[in-house]
Amino acid sequence: MGARNKVAELLERASRLREAGRPAQAASMCRKALAADPASVDALCLLGTLLAGTGDLAGAETHLRRAHRLRPDSDVVMINLGTLARLKGDLRGGIEWYERALATGSGNPAVDANLGSAYLNAGRDADAEPHLRRHLAQHPGHFAALCLLGDALRGQQRLDEAAAQYRLALALEPGSIEARHALAACIGEAPESAPASYARQVFDTYAPSYDEHYGAALESNGPRAVREAVQARCAGRRDLRALDLGCGTGLAGAALRPLSARLVGVDVSPGMLAVARRKGLYDELVERDAMAYLAGAAEAFDLVVAQDVFPYLGALAQPLGAARRIAAPGALLVCTLESTQAGDWRLGAGLRYAHSRAHVERAATAAGWDVVAVEDFAFRKEASGWTAGWVVTLGA
Repeated sequence: MGARNKVAELLERASRLREAGRPAQAASMCRKALAADPASVDALCLLGTLLAGTGDLAGAETHLRRAHRLRPDSDVVMINLGTLARLKGDLRGGIEWYERALATGSGNPAVDANLGSAYLNAGRDADAEPHLRRHLAQHPGHFAALCLLGDALRGQQRLDEAAAQYRLALALEPGSIEARHALAACIGEAPESAPASYARQVFDTYAPSYDEHYGAALESNGPRAVREAVQARCAGRRDLRALDLGCGTGLAGAALRPLSARLVGVDVSPGMLAVARRKGLYDELVERDAMAYLAGAAEAFDLVVAQDVFPYLGALAQPLGAARRIAAPGALLVCTLESTQAGDWRLGAGLRYAHSRAHVERAATAAGWDVVAVEDFAFRKEASGWTAGWVVTLGA
């Protein structure tokens, strides 16, 4: 058997092993292929993507960069380098690679799919739309792309058009509670909370570039507002048992660590927790939905922080009651919410809930909390301008 045929056979076996969920064995086949032909771009590219999938980003970059040097005009290699950049938290770098792949003029629909997704992550909804439409023109039954196009249209406040895309997606996968939740926001329905699977899916996608996007694109003041509220009432403490509920990548954890004898972070997204773990701020990190954790927690806390958690919940009586159950005597709860002046709460087109001050105070009191402060602040920057918010401090 010639070297070329041997490499092709090894790569075919590697692809089958990858599809079977056996990445280590697939990587072994790729290495055998490279032993037979060190200049095989296909082997380098496949091995790079396999290593990236297992978290070996340095190894992935070594092989993908080598593939790019051997074949600098390959759109497939550029796509994989773009995806690697996003995994490393470099969203801008990912977009640049995808744009370079687009400039090759290959017509590969994967270029448009990845570029559309990356533009969405960057908050560039209008830029994402044409790429997703081009991808769907070639793959009209692609569920994920239909949802992403719905997201791009929803981000532009074109709610009827977005709803049409979510309906097409639901015709393909009627059981998708994430698509159903997005549709509800477009047509004015308001379930009491976002499904945990929705939060997990969204934040796993955002995890690598979340810190950059949350701080740079959204210019969120949430972490700062929480830090100031906590410092105002806990300055000088070093003995707090603190719970960072919905800790994400640990944006609030840096402020909590110096005050805490024990710091626990809880989040539904394993991708977000992986980033938080690398920061080394927490004594314990727990992968769990916030409400499920509150319902089952056995220890008491002196401080509970919920930074950007309650915007994914409607009625607040149950979560505030669950948090009160684990509050030690004299404990504080500090949280951020988006604000509305009408009604109790509403679900916006951004799939985030906004709450009225009256609802916050009523729910807190009913749950057994004392309302210490409800202060308004500019929460985060959206395409339509700054979103108004509350930073709320409650006492046990």
